[in-house]
Amino acid sequence: MSDSAAEFLDGDGTLLIGQATPDEFGAAPAPDASEEVPPPAWLRAAPPGPPAARVVRVLTGVNERVLDSLPTERPRYTALACVMICTAAIGGVSMFFALGEVMGTVNGWFVPLALFWAAFVLCLDRWLVASMSGRRFGAKIATAVLRLFVAMIFGFIIAEPLVLRIFQTAVVAQIRTDRTEHLAQLRGQLEACNPASGQQPATANGMGCSDYRLAVISVAAQIQEQIDALQSSTQSLQNTVNSETAQANQLNAVVNEECNGVKVPGVTTGGFGDGPACHQDQQAYQAFENSHPITSQNAEISSNDAKITALQVQETASATSQQQQISTAITKRLALETPVDAPIGLIERLNALSQLSAANTAVAASAWLLRIFFVLIDCLPVLVKFSSGQTPYDEQTGSLIGESKSVYELRREARLKVAKKQIDAEAGAMLVDAERITQLTAFKLRQHTAQLEELESEAIDREFARRMSETAGKGTVRTPGADSSQVPTAPIPRQMNGKVVGANE
Repeated sequence: MSDSAAEFLDGDGTLLIGQATPDEFGAAPAPDASEEVPPPAWLRAAPPGPPAARVVRVLTGVNERVLDSLPTERPRYTALACVMICTAAIGGVSMFFALGEVMGTVNGWFVPLALFWAAFVLCLDRWLVASMSGRRFGAKIATAVLRLFVAMIFGFIIAEPLVLRIFQTAVVAQIRTDRTEHLAQLRGQLEACNPASGQQPATANGMGCSDYRLAVISVAAQIQEQIDALQSSTQSLQNTVNSETAQANQLNAVVNEECNGVKVPGVTTGGFGDGPACHQDQQAYQAFENSHPITSQNAEISSNDAKITALQVQETASATSQQQQISTAITKRLALETPVDAPIGLIERLNALSQLSAANTAVAASAWLLRIFFVLIDCLPVLVKFSSGQTPYDEQTGSLIGESKSVYELRREARLKVAKKQIDAEAGAMLVDAERITQLTAFKLRQHTAQLEELESEAIDREFARRMSETAGKGTVRTPGADSSQVPTAPIPRQMNGKVVGANE
């Protein structure tokens, strides 16, 4: 039953029509028991059903007082309550599996969480079903769309852990394979980017090596740098020695030809014996040998060759140690990755199921069929209620709601009328009080004014008498231009309280 119906029904479902309530109208009179007439047999309510069935039907939000007059509707709502219980139980099992897949193991504290989730699903289904009661079929369609959408969302949430549990074997195998391939690929990339020679290539296997460097001190690379430097120096020195040796051999050949009388045009004179030309060529040859230490250079080349041989031996020994260090570093780096036999989380399972569905059409079709199946199961309470159409219970509940609304409107109008009369009466009394206060205020103001005028008149009279007595004591005053007749001296006019007072007053 919808929430609006609850405003017009009492605690046990009795319609509040024509019943007086203790409000501003006063207490309701007790009905006369002698005037009660028992209803005919065909209007009497059916006896209550089994207590267990009544308890189960509470889950649907049904009003048992209405069902007492419609006993044929009881099995419908009992079955609907059983469907809701089964749906909630499936939701609890799904939550238990989901927690196990998230944690990678099964724990005892999963049970209260699964029970809580089942209770939540049951409460949601109760709201969905109860909010559709008492409505006409047309209005039920409009509200059922939203209810069905909510039920589908929860259906998918409940269905996914169950689908993963059904495909658990294939999903776990796929995850193990993916982890193994990832570790093998990572090992190969680390080995390619960290060779035993100590070189650091920029790329390897078509991938950059910037993210695959290992913190290993390369002794072999340092030795190789020394070997390269010695080889470069030796090669340069060898080139110099070869050039100087060729020049020295050429000068020596000239000496031999000149001293032996061999005629070479432009080079020797052809005179035999130790003559001036022979001495000159010998001096030139000796000066070249003195200025070019070929012997010491050959000794340096031999020394470099010995050093290179010794360093190559050291490099071979350090390469073995270098390989061991690299292997140890690679092992530590791989230990940071997820082991193959580590617990499997929910995200990995979802990704693995997605890969299996993409690679195998049968798996994809089966997974979606299972999802749809579990979604339909979760939507069953709403679908069952909606497919029932306009039941007698809905018709009677709708009538009760309509009648209750009419009674409520009548009572509201009556209360408004009474309130309006009370407000008008209070307003009239307030106006009378206000008029009385106004008149009383005006009366007091006039009384106060009269008192002030009386006091002012008395003060004026006293002042006039005082001045008259002062004038009589001083004598008479002669009027200018007249006879010396004596006239009384007039007092000087004065102004008091806005009035001019004097002798004429």
